[in-house]
Amino acid sequence: MRTNNAPSIDKPLPRHAGGFSLVELVVATGITSILLVTMGSAIVLSSRAIPSSSTGTNTVTKAARVLELLTDELANASQFYERTPLSISFSVADQDEDIAPEKIRYAWSGTPGDPVTRQYNQDPPTILLDSAECFNLDYELIPRQRSPRILVVGRDTGSAGPQDLAKQNRFKLFGYAATFIDDDNSPAKFAAAVDTADVAYISEEAWGPSVSTKLKTAPIGVVNEESSLQYELGFSTADGINEPDDRITLVNTTHQITSEFSSGDLTICSTMQSLVKHSGVLTPGAIVLAENDGPGNTPMLTVIESGAALQGGGSALGRRVQLPWGHSAFDFNSLTNDGLTLMRRSIDWAAGSKVVSTIQVGLQPASDTNPKLETKVRIVNKPAVSGP
Repeated sequence: MRTNNAPSIDKPLPRHAGGFSLVELVVATGITSILLVTMGSAIVLSSRAIPSSSTGTNTVTKAARVLELLTDELANASQFYERTPLSISFSVADQDEDIAPEKIRYAWSGTPGDPVTRQYNQDPPTILLDSAECFNLDYELIPRQRSPRILVVGRDTGSAGPQDLAKQNRFKLFGYAATFIDDDNSPAKFAAAVDTADVAYISEEAWGPSVSTKLKTAPIGVVNEESSLQYELGFSTADGINEPDDRITLVNTTHQITSEFSSGDLTICSTMQSLVKHSGVLTPGAIVLAENDGPGNTPMLTVIESGAALQGGGSALGRRVQLPWGHSAFDFNSLTNDGLTLMRRSIDWAAGSKVVSTIQVGLQPASDTNPKLETKVRIVNKPAVSGP
């Protein structure tokens, strides 16, 4: 793996014993002067036949080195933040011992003659190739062969409480591999945990102010129970509110999460529980799947597709789901089979059904006479894609 700092290739010059006499030195100096004058014109003439650093062989060699660097880094990508034909942003394992993964971005404007750039974390972009005729990326996605890896966000009180234990047991029954993270952990630790997960599940047991915006820009799916995070996650201009009920009203059954049911009332709890509905103004990117059972037609179960707008600015880097239950009084064990089905399908949808297998990369230095270099990069970790 290459790092941001290139190793030095300088070597010490060899040391020689002994010296020259004064006569030898004078004679050698005279001969050298004659040779330099003679060689000067030859150097001028021959240099015209050697390609400059921006054309010909040297430029193609430089482009090949750009592809080599990109291949080395891209092969070990663990998550993708951006995937377009002209740019790619991804994370790789921590290289500077600060816990957080490193974020790398390659990009080209699409205008012939513009440079290809690379950005490392928050550093300014650097130019790798001064002028490119073409730079393109083509992604091969294949169906995910494994169960989603879930990052469960909760509150650590020495050990998981009964509510979170019940959820973790349910995840095992679903066949998911689940890991736990304390809501008080630093953003760097959250970033490192996200880098090895397909979807984050924010438990109602988590403390909203501790989680805050740590997962707003996560490049994976996020499924949320905590009503006080609807604003921080970009669903709405205000946090959710609670009301007692045992059912919701499905208004969209064409979505993957709700396609197993019919429109109308759906009982999701065996007893009256604290369900959650939206307040404030929803982001235009939200899709409402269910509303409250009663007057007002207030949205309850909502989703945001990857790439859609978030309230407060920006766009979702992974799929988002706001579940219709939560609050400290909610008993997870009250969920009916239909409620558990909604939970499982929400996680499956947010995690995504495909992984990135290979990426075909093409790079042509500026000038029609330069060849287009191409390579296919096999992605070792095969990160799940939370989106189309």
